[in-house]
Formats: sequence, C-alpha cells, structure tokens
Amino acid sequence: MRINKAEEKLVAFVQLVNDNYLTQRSPKWYADELNISVNYLGRICKRYLLSTPGEVIREEVWKEAQRMLYLTNQSVAEIAYKLGFESASYFSTAFKRDLKCTPEEFREIMPRFH
Repeated sequence: MRINKAEEKLVAFVQLVNDNYLTQRSPKWYADELNISVNYLGRICKRYLLSTPGEVIREEVWKEAQRMLYLTNQSVAEIAYKLGFESASYFSTAFKRDLKCTPEEFREIMPRFH
C-alpha cells in the first residue's frame, strides 16, 4: 500500500514528537522541521489522528509522566523538572486537568511491582 504525502508528513511528525517531546512543545517547531505550515500540520493531525498537534505532543508528555510515576520512586518535583515543567505545582495542575487525577493519586491507584 502506498502512502500519500500527508501520511508521510504525519509519520515524520509522530517520529519527531517521539524524539523531541521533552524539549520541544510547540507545534510551530514541528511544522518548521517538516517544512510545512502549522495549519497544514493541524489539518493532517485532525484528519488522521482526530487530535491537534498540541494534543499529540501533550499525550506523549503524559505517557512519559505516567511511566515515570509508575516505574520510579522519583518525587513529583523531580519528574516535573525532567519533563521540562517550570514548577511541580504547574505540572500537578496540568496533570490533573488533562488526566483527571493528581500525580499522587495516579501513584496511589496504580498497582506497584517494585
């Protein structure tokens, strides 16, 4: 099966996000790296992923946050710092807004194996 140019750009975008989400959170940065407009990036994300570029980036950040909360004993502040948040309180607020629980609550509800 042959993929079209939009699908090629989408695959490249997802790979860029996987490689750079810790340091790059701006959809414009990704669009610039792909030599496309932010609007075009938004259209292909909406069409194929049903999400905005910002949502795709945030989803990757939250997956890593959850992984770190689950697999490590690092403090919420340490995790926030490693994920590039300006403060632990902003990280906790954003985590709760997007994931509907605090990082501490996430740790409490997830079974721990270590």
